Amino acid sequence: MREAGQLRQRTDYTQAFNAKTGRHGWLRLTPAYSVKVVEEVISRYGEGLNVLDPFCGTGTTALCAVARGHRATTVDINPFLVWLARAKTSGYSPTLPAETKAAGLEAIGATRRKTLAPAPAPDIHRIERWWSETAMRFLCRLKAAILASAADGAVRDLLHVAFCRTLIKLSNAAFNHQSMSFKDADSPCPQGRLQMDLDPSALFLDDLRFVLRGATARSASPQSSRTMRGTCCEFRESASTWWRLRRRMRTACPTSASFDRTCTGLAI
Repeated sequence: MREAGQLRQRTDYTQAFNAKTGRHGWLRLTPAYSVKVVEEVISRYGEGLNVLDPFCGTGTTALCAVARGHRATTVDINPFLVWLARAKTSGYSPTLPAETKAAGLEAIGATRRKTLAPAPAPDIHRIERWWSETAMRFLCRLKAAILASAADGAVRDLLHVAFCRTLIKLSNAAFNHQSMSFKDADSPCPQGRLQMDLDPSALFLDDLRFVLRGATARSASPQSSRTMRGTCCEFRESASTWWRLRRRMRTACPTSASFDRTCTGLAI
């Protein structure tokens, strides 16, 4: 038996491990597991897997699977996570970084010039707890500039990923605990200093550079991954989808040992 002093936290099995790992580090989801967990599970199987993750979250399983030459089918009920998983597993053209950088600079220029009406703030209870008035003004103007830009498709997706990164960094949320909390007004944490000392426009452009580095990294064909919105129960009701998955699937899924059992649990 291990002594208490020998126990240690496996941060390499949490989302913290993903922070600087290409596309895996684009956006954090605190309860997410690390790409290392997926790699260890998939490595137990052979080549040419069809991998299913019925609770895909930010798409960690799908991205890891397709990067290693497997095919992945993932499902999530959250439309934001479905969008993010698709963006993370998409294939991007070699010309995309220059196009996206130009669109990002254009959006920042419009934000600084204040030539556009700001986008409406989200309807969140006591939103002032989440963002300062200064941060909210910047984010609403930047959102309007992204929506008004000529960018569409993949370029707009990457601009929005960078926008989400900046939105999180400018927030008053504290990330030192699994539960939701807000940092104190006099908090010395780096995130607090970012709001006071760093130009938010420069922060967004830095986030965009990080996203583009991940987008240009080697990835598998986008046809290797499919992310669907809904629950496994909804797809079980379609006999063709259900039985096709059962016949073809050699499942290496860290979130479920049994597809049947997972769907039964969701139906309860």
